[in-house]
Amino acid sequence: MIRISIIAVVCAIATVGCTPEAERRDPWLSQVLTLEDTSAITIVIDGGFIQDGGTIELYAVTKSGRRCSIRLNQHTFFEGYRLNAADSPGRLCFNDRLIGVRSADEQKVLGLLGKAEFVAVGIKGMRQLIDLEIIETAHLQSLASDSSNSDMRYFRDSIVDYVESDQYVALANNGIPLLAETGGEP
Repeated sequence: MIRISIIAVVCAIATVGCTPEAERRDPWLSQVLTLEDTSAITIVIDGGFIQDGGTIELYAVTKSGRRCSIRLNQHTFFEGYRLNAADSPGRLCFNDRLIGVRSADEQKVLGLLGKAEFVAVGIKGMRQLIDLEIIETAHLQSLASDSSNSDMRYFRDSIVDYVESDQYVALANNGIPLLAETGGEP
């Protein structure tokens, strides 16, 4: 009986993990990389609209072969949220780091997106890329799928258009009213 209990505990720990949720990281972002270390990116897959109300995440590889991501958080929250945090609504993040509104970092991210190249690798290719310390162009080309890059371009353009808008600045500075406070109207 004790052995079965031990096996159950080990399975639970292996499944759930020992680290708190806040310390778990996206395996794509396991490398330490700052925006300052990034001069160009190739977008390899889009996270699409994450089913939380509109978060858009793009996964990319830098010119130096490192992994990074750019995320625009959803714009509608049904419950309370914090302003000026990496999970604040409608905010731009690079590798889970909040980017200041109308800052030099924001301009750098927009510049990276504007000059980005696209190589669709799909989920299977992304899983293979996670195992590589440095990703070379040959790796990307060997994993390139036949799918169109139009979705990645659409999501890139959506991020750029929104971040350049006045609505983005207003949301970052003032937040948005909770749906519960507005009778369900955004």
